[in-house]
Amino acid sequence: ARQQHFIFGIRHHGPGSAAALRRALEELDPDVILVEGPPDGDGMIPWINHEHMALPAALLIYRPDKPQQASYYPYTNFSPETQALRYGLEHGKTVRFADLPQRFLMAAEARPSMPDQEVFQMLAEATGHRSYEEWWNLAVEQRRDSRDLFAAVMELMAALRADAAAVENEDGRLWAARREAHMRQAIRDALADGAGRVAFVCGAYHAPALRDLDTAEEDAWLLDGLAKVAVQATWVPWTYGRLSMSSGYGAGIRSPGWYDHLWQRSQAGDSVQETGSHWLARVSALLREEGFIASPAHVIEAWRLAEALAALRGLPFPGLPEINEATIAVLCGGDRAPMALIRRK
Repeated sequence: ARQQHFIFGIRHHGPGSAAALRRALEELDPDVILVEGPPDGDGMIPWINHEHMALPAALLIYRPDKPQQASYYPYTNFSPETQALRYGLEHGKTVRFADLPQRFLMAAEARPSMPDQEVFQMLAEATGHRSYEEWWNLAVEQRRDSRDLFAAVMELMAALRADAAAVENEDGRLWAARREAHMRQAIRDALADGAGRVAFVCGAYHAPALRDLDTAEEDAWLLDGLAKVAVQATWVPWTYGRLSMSSGYGAGIRSPGWYDHLWQRSQAGDSVQETGSHWLARVSALLREEGFIASPAHVIEAWRLAEALAALRGLPFPGLPEINEATIAVLCGGDRAPMALIRRK
């Protein structure tokens, strides 16, 4: 039988990515599932399906001799990585992490470079959106039709990588290359072990770099002779606040509560309209608990306003910015102060 590997480029903690990935894995039925994450934590993977595991939680990799040197990998129910691990465990698949191990990164105190952000903003402007975050939410995380999603993401990221400015930090660029070299090597190892179909789940930006496996010699050179230290792994409690961009988390998202809502409603089979109106109903219930007047009529009017705002902005349906603006105008009577309560809750 022909051996193949399939790359699924996702957004970390993206509910639309998670739902599409779960469907894709069920259709593909891979033998091995590799996930962008620290192989130092492979022994912790089965715990993610434990009946008492409450997400969000973070996989903690740390040096016992220097516990202040540690890395955190958060997981939520709507993280694509969570869904990949759970699918694999539930179906008896081989499931492993495949990023560059932290034992090497911590030995060098290395910081792999992040992709240049300017090219992402250029994409947003070219598509008529105010931010890349807004565009990605509408195009991926709130969509219900996931056909050809991963092929489109692969094509998009290949173009973005081609246009991204070179990273000035040479050391950071080297360690980023080593990360992707290790990911490719993990795929080769799985195929060498006899896997017929290997699924690799990674941040979308890495996806194009994992298509071509004909770089074994160069990858071996990049990974040869790396110093390492002893590390340990465990699970620790986490919060949605620590998942947000404002916390400084590199893969942070702006509205974890909204993403949780998108995930739950997609699993319930709700349409975009039902998802938005259900959110407004939750907001109105919260406001009523705090003594505000928020009737069903207010909810209906707020959703109509959100749809009108989306139409004025040329959007196919309202996103969280439109729903928030409608909430302020209708449910909060133009007062922005209650929004702090809504965000906190």
